[in-house]
Amino acid sequence: TSGMDLAGEADIMQLILDLHRESRLTILMITHNLNLIANNAQQLIIAHGDGNNHLETGSVQDLMIEETLKRIYQQDIRVHSMYGRVYISVHSPQATP
Repeated sequence: TSGMDLAGEADIMQLILDLHRESRLTILMITHNLNLIANNAQQLIIAHGDGNNHLETGSVQDLMIEETLKRIYQQDIRVHSMYGRVYISVHSPQATP
């Protein structure tokens, strides 16, 4: 879904989810889009590290929480729930004039 607009991304995800439901296939998806996986995946493997490979495995509910994401990405990450969806953002303090 890299480089797609939101409508295209939503269409592709719907096709993938339909394929999963209808064919009972396991879907392997590689992405940097945390919001996409937070709202569509069930199980995750997150690869991270600074030259040393580290893997975090677990359910979306276990891994897509602020404490875990802050540790993995070394950023002030916020996890928000709104309208039944999860939104993940990196918090940046407001610049002062």
